[in-house]
Amino acid sequence: MALLWRYGLFAGFLLALGVWHLADKSKAVNDALEQLKGEYIASALVASEKARRQEQQLQTKVQEAKNAAAIREKTLLADAGRARIAVDRLRDDLATTRVILPGLTRAAVERYADAASIVFDQCVNEYRDMAAQADQLASDRQTLIDAWPRE
Repeated sequence: MALLWRYGLFAGFLLALGVWHLADKSKAVNDALEQLKGEYIASALVASEKARRQEQQLQTKVQEAKNAAAIREKTLLADAGRARIAVDRLRDDLATTRVILPGLTRAAVERYADAASIVFDQCVNEYRDMAAQADQLASDRQTLIDAWPRE
């Protein structure tokens, strides 16, 4: 009986030692898990902050582009207004010329024809330049569309 009692005591001691060892390992595992959770949360916060900064930078660029587009639009509208005024003035000049042309001398009519030829040449050159710019803009636009990432 004493031997049985000693074996029981020894078995209890081993069991207690095993439980203590498992508890110690469990605490170490839990500590490591908590450390990993902390590191994960920290890295997730850093990544989230980085993404937020990138989004803010993108939004800033978008707003700057919108502001620049609004300024360009105002400039284009002002240019179009000035062009309308110039066309109206030219139309008025031509109407006036039509009225006074029959009473002019041949030399005066030739001067008007020369001036009209010069103005016409200037208009042709301006329209040619404008068409080339429009073609270039259309090509640039298509390049941007083709290069834009697709999902």
